[in-house]
Amino acid sequence: MTRGFSGDIVAGKTAKEDLSTLDAAIDAPAWLRHLCDSSCGDEGRIGMIRTLIAEDQGTFRLFLRRQLEKTNDFTIVGEAQEGPAALAMVETLKPQLAILDVQMPGMNGIEVANIIKKTSPSTVVVLMSSWREVDLGQALKDSAATFITKLDLTPAAILAAYRKAAG
Repeated sequence: MTRGFSGDIVAGKTAKEDLSTLDAAIDAPAWLRHLCDSSCGDEGRIGMIRTLIAEDQGTFRLFLRRQLEKTNDFTIVGEAQEGPAALAMVETLKPQLAILDVQMPGMNGIEVANIIKKTSPSTVVVLMSSWREVDLGQALKDSAATFITKLDLTPAAILAAYRKAAG
């Protein structure tokens, strides 16, 4: 058994096979297509960053995974669709980077980020949302996480945020 694209155990399939069955189902909306052409470039590669993606929308989660994997800067170690699952994965998988949607079932991304900062301080947290940063107010400022809107969420932006936070 292996972990599938959603972080769940998938019996009888490799994760790669599980992902390939979803290729035909993904037709990224026009506002996401700009991510396809983004890359991190070859300058200053820092190796594969162990990354967890927590996003409740399966299509966006898979799309983001694909874009990050194209760069060779990120290796996706887990995926979650709700806050409590993301926390459990951070504890067991020890990612270097956690990319969290602000709005998830069970526990929102800001709450998850605050717990991660206490329990796994070496994990860099990037929060993402369709909302603008100003709409999130003080809660975002208190989370000690980097914020990127989904419209600006390119592999290059994520890598820059990771490098800045990791020092």
